[in-house]
Amino acid sequence: MLRLRLFEGGYCTHRQKMALRSGALHTVTFPSIFGVIEHPQRGVILFDTGYGSHFFSATVPLPERAYRWVTPVVLHSEETAVSRLRQLGYRPDEVTHIIISHFHGDHVSALRDFPNARFVFLDSGYRHVKPLNRLQGVSIGFLKDLLPPDFESRALALSLSDTRYQVGLPDPLGDGLDLFQDGLIRLVPLEGHFAGQVGALLETTVGSVFLVADACWFRQSFETLALPHPIAMARMYNPKQYVQDLERIQAFHKYHPQAHIIPSHCSESKAIYDQGVCHDDPQSREFHAPTGI
Repeated sequence: MLRLRLFEGGYCTHRQKMALRSGALHTVTFPSIFGVIEHPQRGVILFDTGYGSHFFSATVPLPERAYRWVTPVVLHSEETAVSRLRQLGYRPDEVTHIIISHFHGDHVSALRDFPNARFVFLDSGYRHVKPLNRLQGVSIGFLKDLLPPDFESRALALSLSDTRYQVGLPDPLGDGLDLFQDGLIRLVPLEGHFAGQVGALLETTVGSVFLVADACWFRQSFETLALPHPIAMARMYNPKQYVQDLERIQAFHKYHPQAHIIPSHCSESKAIYDQGVCHDDPQSREFHAPTGI
């Protein structure tokens, strides 16, 4: 089984109503949650990276600075993925893989901090962002300067049609990809929010955990099918698919009520998971690097 720790790698602020149309007009925080996964054979793996220092350097010039104006970001040095890993006793060069849910800046800002990691993502996502110029990238929340210069040489770009990885997922999720062909990390296509977005269904020491990235932003969203504001919906890569993704997540929640579902910006869901880890799996309070990293 895997061991999973969730961390908030900084946060941005925006009006609650944009993410939840029934919400309020006041400004709320959206933590950028990332996962540290300890795999018994594959070592230390990240699911996204949260914000990193590179976000601020990448958003100094225009038009990139507009990204920071629209969603102001707060990040303390001890919250970065590198700092969180060091707190757990890991060096950045020990990270073997980073699963990129999608290429929005708040999910990839610290990629440059991990020199040995392979980057795992859906090829459709990278094909979508690679040809964009700077203005086009900013318009959809992608900052090319966040990618390391050797990004492509370290890429493990997966295709949903690749039979080597294809696997059936628990109802009602359909088909996905088994990253290491061991059933521990299965990738779930959730492309409504962003081209190539994937979630990760993990088999952990405390049961199944479904990291759904930005398929929704709040727990209330998948519990009640509460949609974002129409303005936010209009900016989705595929609004119809977004609704279908949310319906699948809600159905999964009903079929598998013991599984933890974690949207990437939901503090409530993270708190519920953290409480479960502390109560049900005392041994997972400490991380120990597996042999052979």
